[in-house]
Amino acid sequence: MRSLKQTVGLLNALLITVLFSSAYAVSTSQGVPTTPLKSKTAIGAPLWGYEDPNGPTNWPGVCIYGSEQSPINIDLATVVTHNFDQLIFLNYNSSGNVAVRNSGRTGKCLILLL
Repeated sequence: MRSLKQTVGLLNALLITVLFSSAYAVSTSQGVPTTPLKSKTAIGAPLWGYEDPNGPTNWPGVCIYGSEQSPINIDLATVVTHNFDQLIFLNYNSSGNVAVRNSGRTGKCLILLL
């Protein structure tokens, strides 16, 4: 059975995908430039990255312990699937301003209330 933590994680990923898609659609339809944001480095050295010294060759050392770090080995033979109720999205017919921020590790969407 899928844990609550896994379900919440999947819902968060879905929400971020929808928000990014909505923000891109709004920005392109309103003539807002869609050039990539420059990433800013977080305070302190990151544990992982895409370039040396914290790139893919270092990932096994960072992710070797624990059972929920990425990358993980998903054994497809033991995956249990479930059918869930249909997701209900509210207020998707409303328009508004969204600010998207690149944290250097993830994208963050802020809904701007006027």
